[in-house]
Amino acid sequence: MIAIKMANDASMSPSSPRPPVDLDEFHLYMKARVPEYAIPKFVRFTTQIETTSTHKLIKWRLREEGFNLSAIGEDDVLFYFDKSTSQYRLLNEESWRKIQQGLIRF
Repeated sequence: MIAIKMANDASMSPSSPRPPVDLDEFHLYMKARVPEYAIPKFVRFTTQIETTSTHKLIKWRLREEGFNLSAIGEDDVLFYFDKSTSQYRLLNEESWRKIQQGLIRF
């Protein structure tokens, strides 16, 4: 998973998500530079990433939350890579359930 912090004035609501980054271009960029297994399967856009007093990212909380929609912040938006269409798609409750059931595979 990759977490991208949006600028304070940028907003993206889960009801009408429009990512600030072209995810198709991002995938093509990564595909040309890294092996397939290293391309992020999930992309999370967030307005806040916790840091320590020395400005180091607190990554354990992001790992703990993973791609669980009930664990992430209400302003955060998650996308998953759909291998069948080679595109990032919005992760909603239905797609989350399909991932849990093994119907969507990576």
